[in-house]
Amino acid sequence: MDKNIQDIAYQLCAEFIQAVCHKNFKQLHLKFGISEAVWDEIQEDVLHYYFDQNIPELTISNENFEVFQYYQGGYGIEAKLETTLNDETVKWADLTLSAELIEKENSTFQFAYRLIEVM
Repeated sequence: MDKNIQDIAYQLCAEFIQAVCHKNFKQLHLKFGISEAVWDEIQEDVLHYYFDQNIPELTISNENFEVFQYYQGGYGIEAKLETTLNDETVKWADLTLSAELIEKENSTFQFAYRLIEVM
């Protein structure tokens, strides 16, 4: 896998997750094309997992970040999320971001959110 693709995927996932944590719907909508209905679903899934109205500061796990190339073009992404509680990093191995990178004609990439799920 091309290191540049890995870096682009990681950066976009990190920006996406940071916007989710800060409940920044405007950025999610403008940069990632997230609709209000999808935003409601994201919040419901993440808040249901944490059992309260506060989303902790989530980050992408370096050890559990995978980008794979599709046969027909584009890339799939699976990224395990982690957070820090009481100054100790806790890996939430069962909360995963799934997304895609779609290559555009001008050698740029579009991030396409698929879901955050308990795996």
